[in-house]
Amino acid sequence: MAVLMIFSVFSFAVCAKGETIANVQDAAKLCFQGKLITIKKGTLYTGGKKNGTVYAIFLAGSNMKWDDSVNGLKTCIKSGMAKDNLYLDALIKSAEKNIPKGSKVVIMGHSLGGMVAQQFAADADMKAKYEIIHTMTMGSPYIITLEEREGGINRMADSGDPVPYLSNALFSNFTAGNLTRVDNGYFGRPAQAHIISYQTSESWQKYDCFGIENGTNKLVLS
Repeated sequence: MAVLMIFSVFSFAVCAKGETIANVQDAAKLCFQGKLITIKKGTLYTGGKKNGTVYAIFLAGSNMKWDDSVNGLKTCIKSGMAKDNLYLDALIKSAEKNIPKGSKVVIMGHSLGGMVAQQFAADADMKAKYEIIHTMTMGSPYIITLEEREGGINRMADSGDPVPYLSNALFSNFTAGNLTRVDNGYFGRPAQAHIISYQTSESWQKYDCFGIENGTNKLVLS
């Protein structure tokens, strides 16, 4: 897993256009903007109608360093095995600092960020403090957690991206966790599939911010 997670080090570092997260591509650009953890307050719209205030969490991938950094390769391995890790700890602390208790939460993450997002949605303390309504990941393996995740989950995977299968849930990854695979022409080019696809391939625009094909969910951030 550590070898293939190296693709997470490359990024365009482009922010999402405006303050609206309407699809997977918008979410990916915010995850790649350079910050490890981004928390934004916003309004969820479903079918064009307001569906309440939410806090959206955007999580970046690995920095590819073999050290004790928050999003280093050691964390990739620990998260892939559903173990406690520095990234999860940092996310919990950031959420507790920036998100009021009882708030609705949506989590979106790329690669390692999506792995940690799944752990967050299964954390007993976080489920008690917040209403976690959905988790959407891009290029992230499925994580088998001891606790049941709160809310829905949709995992987006370019067909040429090998990373979504690299966890202790190797065989379950093909069917578990609402996996959606899209062929964007990157077969045989795993680095491009893992990084470029989610930010630039127009096919991701037909999946809403929850990762639902032709869905009508979008977030307007404050």
